[in-house]
Amino acid sequence: MGISSGVLPIAQTEEPLNVVTTSLGAEAKNVREARRFVERSLADWDLLQLADLATLLTSELVTNAILHAHSAVELSLTLEADRIRIEVRDDGDGEPARRELAVEATSGRGLALVDMLATDWGVIGHGLGKSVWFELSR
Repeated sequence: MGISSGVLPIAQTEEPLNVVTTSLGAEAKNVREARRFVERSLADWDLLQLADLATLLTSELVTNAILHAHSAVELSLTLEADRIRIEVRDDGDGEPARRELAVEATSGRGLALVDMLATDWGVIGHGLGKSVWFELSR
């Protein structure tokens, strides 16, 4: 697991079964909307067993985009035969970095959680902004 910039992993060559996307403004209240969107999408795909983990990791990425990129986000979920991929696109120019944290730290754990709990994750730079994605095995 780790960051990969600008290159989609080879595993992305299969045709997705379904893709859903939503746009969210740069307000903190939209983190809750992101979680609801993920839960509804997973329910539609009969994958609610992934909801707790998927909504936790999505919350972290959407929060990072809003707080650090000061940007609206585009959230997409891609259903593939053996995994789901969740991607958060923002207009920020900085690349997220996983930090080493002190035990008493009250923030900054988002990417550490993604790195620990996702099957894979990475960052893709765009002309303006970036996408941070993670995958979970079905």
